Amino acid sequence: MKMNWNSAVFGRSEPITPGFAQTVGLILSELPKDVIPKPFYRYYM
Repeated sequence: MKMNWNSAVFGRSEPITPGFAQTVGLILSELPKDVIPKPFYRYYM
């Protein structure tokens, strides 16, 4: 098992990457239409 440092959840059933990507996607879906999201991963760590 690995620690998910993005949410401090230990031992989830899914890998860290898909869960984190889904969380980032949910956050980005809330942006206003006129805001262009940053394309680099470092902005979402």
